[in-house]
Amino acid sequence: MYTDSEGKKWWKGNVHMHTTRSDGRAEPEAACKGYLEAGYDFIALTDHWKQSEEDSYQGMLMIPGVELDTMTDGCWHIVGLGMQRPIALQRDEGGKRIHLPAQTLIDGIREAGGLAILAHPAWSLEQPADIVKLTGLAGTEIYNSVSGYPYSSRADSSVILDLASVLGLRLPYLAVDDTHFYREEPYRGFIYVQADECTAPAIVEAIREGRFYASQGPRIYKDYFENGEYVVKVDQAVSVVFYSATYYQRDTTQVGDKEGLKEARFRLKASDHFVRAMVTDSLGRHAWTSPRDVRLEDIIKI
Repeated sequence: MYTDSEGKKWWKGNVHMHTTRSDGRAEPEAACKGYLEAGYDFIALTDHWKQSEEDSYQGMLMIPGVELDTMTDGCWHIVGLGMQRPIALQRDEGGKRIHLPAQTLIDGIREAGGLAILAHPAWSLEQPADIVKLTGLAGTEIYNSVSGYPYSSRADSSVILDLASVLGLRLPYLAVDDTHFYREEPYRGFIYVQADECTAPAIVEAIREGRFYASQGPRIYKDYFENGEYVVKVDQAVSVVFYSATYYQRDTTQVGDKEGLKEARFRLKASDHFVRAMVTDSLGRHAWTSPRDVRLEDIIKI
């Protein structure tokens, strides 16, 4: 946890991981121990179709979690967080595997009082036009470490999500480990959540309201619109790259000097429609803001 300049508390957590309860190689206790020792404030055990309950491990919060999957009309994995009761869905019926539509998985999580998160859209090769048809999602993963090298090569879903943003998608972005094998992927992707306290209700509500950002290490203190610009304040970044719906822009990338960037500004244009930023630190680690709508009143310089 860290406290920003305004006195707000930010809690570090991983909300996508697997244990021996499904296809992970670590026992639940060993998994919890690893994240506790790595300095996490909260986690969610999200084993496939094995819903976990609210708990704690030596002071580290464990919020309810699960991952549901289907092969109907593509490969869809939906993470559920903060459920208040069991999800009324099953993946087996009469001894046979059934594949429900992705929307049914989302609806089932929401009906149980949880938040539905679209997992690793790049790894799953989701089509942007299909993603935007889904309703009720509380967020999507922009970074998923187990989807990267050496297990695969699609950890970063930025391009797919930018294409979905062009089609109107506006979802908060999460970074996660999706830990299975407990070799190289743990502790590489997480979210910082702004909440007054580290309790399940407070963390889940903050995620529901979008009060978090995705990171591998860099801290993003604030992002906002001001006088026709999109402003991002960070902690000593090497660079800040801006993404929008405009094809070519001269000010897309800003690079810091020896002292590092503390702030980056991006002049908004009428063709942008949305804007987001990726922050990179001296170790090559990234942090991501979630996409924001660009409106006419945001473009006008006062």
